[in-house]
Amino acid sequence: MKFTINTAEFKRVMQLVKTVAESSVSVKSDVHSICLLRAFPKESKLRLDFSLKGSFLSYQFEDIEIADVETDGEEFRRSVDLGVLSSLKFSGKTVSISLGKNKEGNTIAFSSGKMTGKLVVSHPDIEREVEASRPKDNSVELKHMFSSSMFLKALSGHNYGSHHNSAEAAKRPVRIYRNDEVAKDTLLFVSKDKLTAARIAKSYDVPTKHPIDFYILPKPLQAILNSASVESPTFYLGTSKDCWRLSCGQIDVWYPNIIQLASVNLEELREKVENLPSYALKIPVKELDDALEELSPFTDKSALFSKEDMPIVNLTTEKARTYFSINTTKAKDVLVELEGAEFTNKIGVAPNDDLMLNFKSLSECVEALTKNDTGEHLTIRWWPYQDPSSPTKGKTVCISMDDNYYWISRVLPTGNKVV
Repeated sequence: MKFTINTAEFKRVMQLVKTVAESSVSVKSDVHSICLLRAFPKESKLRLDFSLKGSFLSYQFEDIEIADVETDGEEFRRSVDLGVLSSLKFSGKTVSISLGKNKEGNTIAFSSGKMTGKLVVSHPDIEREVEASRPKDNSVELKHMFSSSMFLKALSGHNYGSHHNSAEAAKRPVRIYRNDEVAKDTLLFVSKDKLTAARIAKSYDVPTKHPIDFYILPKPLQAILNSASVESPTFYLGTSKDCWRLSCGQIDVWYPNIIQLASVNLEELREKVENLPSYALKIPVKELDDALEELSPFTDKSALFSKEDMPIVNLTTEKARTYFSINTTKAKDVLVELEGAEFTNKIGVAPNDDLMLNFKSLSECVEALTKNDTGEHLTIRWWPYQDPSSPTKGKTVCISMDDNYYWISRVLPTGNKVV
């Protein structure tokens, strides 16, 4: 069989295969790229199927020419390792690939631009495996339509803690739901772990007959949308007890639902934060971004930072002056002022200690909030240590922009380490 496809489309498909493979395995391994090609000569269609550990990808090529098919016009199937071609620098606008005559053979001939050649590849016939993994088309109904860019921005706000433990951060489920009694015409993305909780709100005024309330793991969904969003600005999503399904343009992907039972509701916490007396610091976003940029050499791998140091900054408000301060084994009494910051004290008692913050956690929150909001100011709220008015135990900090929030607990008074 010989088929000719658009080079850019071929590279996108190989990236999709790689994405599904890497997000389906929990340990590092060689990229899995053995696929089942299904040619339909009568319709001039070519489909690619790929399965791994319960995940399934189906892609229908858009711009395709098929020739030399070894059938009388009926469907032709061949399992082939396309990964051997993915690293080649095809210069032409199209790529032509010919598969060896022997069904169990291992030859791929290719041509693109001025380059031609053959590759000898060893691969198993995986047709049985793919067919065994193929989900039924009606097994998951695609009930919801969303904007790809909106979803990607919202999910990016739930990668917090990746600097500490990227594996654990990737396992954190995100609840996605709509409740017009809580926030009208709004889609809420919420998650939490033992240290941090996050709430990202997105405008969503699309009429729907189906209630929206489900949990997903952000990592595989982000990976697929990053690869697939070029196909379409919107995608369809459906979930079931066993799996979730995403459809975007010519792409259809199923992932097994591996989320343990979870229950995330942050509305009570949000209401407490809004209503309980607190210290509040309203900071211009530009001023905060500049300050974090200036402090970064003191909190990361550089000549000013050693493995004995912790990436901790102190936030101090006194006498109408607000600043970050930092001390390391190699830098002393570093201060960065925050001009234009507005301090509000509804506690009634002046703060008796600095607010200690993990620099990387703070930076993650600020980056996610500014990506999901266009406001000019960001607000940091906090409460005295073990104060009765605090919304959670310990010393809690809330970082917010409009309706988007981060809550960080276990922030301890000056002199204590931050967990």
